[in-house]
Amino acid sequence: MSDYYKFGDVQVLDISRHLTSNAGQALQYIARSSRLDGNNKGDTVGDLRKAIDFLRDELKRVEVENRTEAGLLRIFRNANIGDHQTVDGNEYWRKVDDGIWKIISGDRSLGLMDDEGLAKRLSND
Repeated sequence: MSDYYKFGDVQVLDISRHLTSNAGQALQYIARSSRLDGNNKGDTVGDLRKAIDFLRDELKRVEVENRTEAGLLRIFRNANIGDHQTVDGNEYWRKVDDGIWKIISGDRSLGLMDDEGLAKRLSND
């Protein structure tokens, strides 16, 4: 691999192979265009624009995935007690215990729901 992809004993490929395709490509464009030692390849501005394009594509992919039941369930399971999110302008949910969410609409509670139930309710699946 070319020197502009190497940082000491670490090669960018060693990191990017553990990322999604979009994130790996973005990392490679950033690594080859933003080196402090000046050992950059090609058009720095163009490569950074390409990295941004790959990151935008990755962001779109993650946003779509997070609207699925499985994506929401992953988010809910990783949330901390006390975390809350607005579902629309009037309804929000707050994690009150491990796996338990309180649903609130306006000024009244709609009850409790577990991670799976809330993911199913909010998903676009």
